[in-house]
Amino acid sequence: MAIQLKSVILLGFMILGIVIPSMGQEKLTWTLLEQVRFGGDTWNPQAVSAPPTFPEELLALEGKRVRIRGYMLPIDVEGSVFALSANPYSACFFCGAAGIESVISLELANHRRKYEMDEYVHIEGILKLNSRPDELIYQLDQVREVD
Repeated sequence: MAIQLKSVILLGFMILGIVIPSMGQEKLTWTLLEQVRFGGDTWNPQAVSAPPTFPEELLALEGKRVRIRGYMLPIDVEGSVFALSANPYSACFFCGAAGIESVISLELANHRRKYEMDEYVHIEGILKLNSRPDELIYQLDQVREVD
């Protein structure tokens, strides 16, 4: 009986060890980010001043820790300001080939290494939605890489 109880307790700790690290992190997809609307329409350069309307599913993720994969884009010469893109640099928002919904501003928690242009990464951070016209509409704070 004592051996069975120890086995059950050990199994319980093993399950908690698997479940707890993944709790509190939601998967964020580029497909969901593309559902933003501007002035009742999808993104277009002429509607840049129209405030974004975020879908309910995306609003529910605001302020939560999320995970997403994408292409790392160093924005400044020093390599201290970054964005994550759904597309490589040659087809990203900054080159005019994609919409603003395809890029996320990043605030790195610990900037310890240099990222190469178009390095494909899996990251997590706290999602912020932005309606200000002078910033990107998506931001991740406290960003760190995920294995």
